[in-house]
Amino acid sequence: EVQVRNPFTGSWESAEYAIDTSGVDEGKVTRFNRPFSSWYYSIDMTGLAGEGDYTFEFRAFDGIDYSTVVSRTVKLNTQPPTVFVSSPSSFSSHDEGSVVFDGYAQDPYGCPDACNSDIGLVYMDISGPNYQVTSPVQTNEDGTWDWEWDFSTRPRELTTYTFTIWASDSDFCIGEVDECQPVTLTLTIDNRNSQPTISVNRPVSGTRVSSSADTLDVNYLNGKEQVANQNYQAAIRYLLKAVETDPENADVYNLLGYSHRNLEMNDKAFVYYEKALSLDPRHKGAHEYIGELYLKLKQPEKAKEHLAKLDSICFFGCEEFDELKEAIQAYEKNN
Repeated sequence: EVQVRNPFTGSWESAEYAIDTSGVDEGKVTRFNRPFSSWYYSIDMTGLAGEGDYTFEFRAFDGIDYSTVVSRTVKLNTQPPTVFVSSPSSFSSHDEGSVVFDGYAQDPYGCPDACNSDIGLVYMDISGPNYQVTSPVQTNEDGTWDWEWDFSTRPRELTTYTFTIWASDSDFCIGEVDECQPVTLTLTIDNRNSQPTISVNRPVSGTRVSSSADTLDVNYLNGKEQVANQNYQAAIRYLLKAVETDPENADVYNLLGYSHRNLEMNDKAFVYYEKALSLDPRHKGAHEYIGELYLKLKQPEKAKEHLAKLDSICFFGCEEFDELKEAIQAYEKNN
């Protein structure tokens, strides 16, 4: 006989028995067959157990001795996980370049001690005009999850997207909805270019300004004009006076660096560019010009560092990024 101690049996004395399928009469052993050379055991676990791992033990008895106990652990997983979305809400509108999703998933497998231990990935299926993408999202140990969708590179238009979201475990809904119950959201995505705005911080309207110390520094304006006319020596004279009036103006230092670079005074150019970036780390002009100076000195990797910074600064693209990128491409083509 073959005895089976299932997870609901307390001892071998109350063990159940496997069914002999050998076809041999009891007590008859031949050269080619014997009782219980093949057998099976079945159990209906409906109503007996929740989801989890269950260990079964087996041993054979030949009428005199028992065999070594063999065990097998089976996984009972009958229900797919459930996903919940905390935000955003369906039919909401978004116009800031990205949408942050967060929520949690639940799975009865392993409960009550290790609930949610079998939860795998959460899937985000996104569909819109000429767009279909499924993105897997890693969950945390407690079943929570969050994910950010960057739509800044999508067409500059106002449109709607449908998000189908579901959770998976080791047996259900891996990569496809299948029998899982998804959450479906419809979001309005506004990726149109916003109209720019401008503000003037100084001077305040109605403020009386003396002609000798105009807040909108005439020396800076004259220096900028001389740079445009490629009169770099004259530009430097005006810009150094502008520094005395406004020593915290990154634009002035950027033009000083540009003027010195065009006069082949590269060491001084570096000093002024670095001063401009210390005052304003997001100064687009200084990043472009110092990148071009690095190319001039055959240091393209340094130039690419500033291109990467421009890429992060210019969210919707900018002229400085485009010009430095073209300069790097031209350098790599010719070197």
